[in-house]
Amino acid sequence: MRNRSPKELDSSQRPIGMMPTEPPASGPKEYDVAISLMAEDEPFAAQLESALRAHVRGDVFLYSRQQESIAADGQLVELFTRIFKISARVVVIVHREGWGTTQYTALERDAIRGRRLRHGVRGILVVSLDGTFPDAWYPEDEFRLSPSQFEIGQIAAIIAQRVHEEGGRLGPEPPLDKAARLQRERTRASALEAELRDHGAHMLEEESKRVFLALRDSSGAISEVSEDRMTFAEDERRCVVNHRWAGLKVTWVRQYSNSLDGSSLRLEFFDTPIHLTGTPIAPPRSIRRVCLHLAHPEHEVWGWTPDAARSAGLPPFMTSSEVADWAASTLLDITDGERPSRRPPGPGRRGPSWVDEWRFR
Repeated sequence: MRNRSPKELDSSQRPIGMMPTEPPASGPKEYDVAISLMAEDEPFAAQLESALRAHVRGDVFLYSRQQESIAADGQLVELFTRIFKISARVVVIVHREGWGTTQYTALERDAIRGRRLRHGVRGILVVSLDGTFPDAWYPEDEFRLSPSQFEIGQIAAIIAQRVHEEGGRLGPEPPLDKAARLQRERTRASALEAELRDHGAHMLEEESKRVFLALRDSSGAISEVSEDRMTFAEDERRCVVNHRWAGLKVTWVRQYSNSLDGSSLRLEFFDTPIHLTGTPIAPPRSIRRVCLHLAHPEHEVWGWTPDAARSAGLPPFMTSSEVADWAASTLLDITDGERPSRRPPGPGRRGPSWVDEWRFR
């Protein structure tokens, strides 16, 4: 029997890379851009959506922005499938590890994969927040975006160019659409402020305790796989984690019972193990300080935003479990190697000490 050419293979016999693709249907689209994201990445997605308004004339689908208007639909499965597979010119995935495993992102992932099989990847862009990308269905040689390489305005301009290539019109948002959107944003912001005012003080303590609990669990798990135990202790407002020759102290501070003003979660790394009580033999020296503020994004997930002046390099939003993972990982990075000498630099020694090097990371 003769070998059949790729054109003669039916769809069940063709590998994905050989699947034929159709050009996207011409004509008007319901949305110029549809954004898929995990709940904790809502702050970044909201900034991206706002930046896109300066570039594209069509609508941008971000579920939290239109949640009230589509809540009565009741057919979210059909709605999300239609938007991400057919009704948007360009789909943007705000990606981090775990995308595609939650209820909504799994639905969006399946729709986007169907879109990729039918039309190819030109209408799909990925913005990675943690350096990870979708699995094998997204080609390695496809253009990849990251906030670590591009400013958010540049990312929006790149997406807009792809919209233009897919038949969309570029230009500023029409005034009437802009006025309606700004009113929606003001209403939403007022509701979030009321939520923080009414429940923020209580949730500060609750989320801080979640950080403590996650650190306790991480310490126990790390101790099981490491020769050097990671110890954990806590009291009402603080916890300490020690590993090898360094320590971490986490403290939640609430200034007022009915307001979040002056309240924060403070993480401080030291060059020696520390204790909740007692006086250490040698005063610990601070290696790094991080200050986090309670936040309540629009997907109703409480978490933390970093203080810009003291927490450079951190994501714009982290859940409590992500804060604990970051803190434990940073402590392991600090103790990776032998403990440096605490002696001050002698004559002729130049440059910052190891403490200074860590302080400004």
